[in-house]
Amino acid sequence: MNKVRYAWSHIFIIVLFASLLWSIVYPQAFKYSKAETLHLFITSEYIQTDDLENQLMSELTPLGIKKIIITYVSYDDPYYSTQLLTQGILEADILILPKVLLDDFNLLEQFKPIDTDYIWSNGFNSNHFTTLTQLGQIYALSIYESSGYDHFGFNHRFDESIDYYVVFNLESVHANFLLNTALISIMKRD
Repeated sequence: MNKVRYAWSHIFIIVLFASLLWSIVYPQAFKYSKAETLHLFITSEYIQTDDLENQLMSELTPLGIKKIIITYVSYDDPYYSTQLLTQGILEADILILPKVLLDDFNLLEQFKPIDTDYIWSNGFNSNHFTTLTQLGQIYALSIYESSGYDHFGFNHRFDESIDYYVVFNLESVHANFLLNTALISIMKRD
């Protein structure tokens, strides 16, 4: 009876090759495109991400979204500016940022306008929101105000002395309708 014998080196090479092939093929086979992914960047001490992700998925799956990415970073984090530039400005579709930070941006060049008429028509009271405008367009909408209005509909912990605004990244591949729908789903009604 013939027995096939393999040296340990042959088995090691076969396993190594299989692992290498899997590490290359697997991420490509299950990778979602930018159009199928919605990325939120939130400046916060804490966010209940599970509930937020479930709410967004239930609202946005019919619109073609298959994956939600939520990045939250404390404004006091020593690496906040790095996270903001790499995960926020370069990757995220929707950002929740402190107003003091937005004062440094040219809103027109960095963010998409927000369709507030759509938001007001979905049951939100325009008198309870503060907006930041440039050239007559609304580019930022308050989501948390230190004066007392808290429009964020999920368990969170913002710095109570800072106002926070939501903006849409100009580089987002998503249409404003999808971004506005996502915004409505994360806000609580008055």
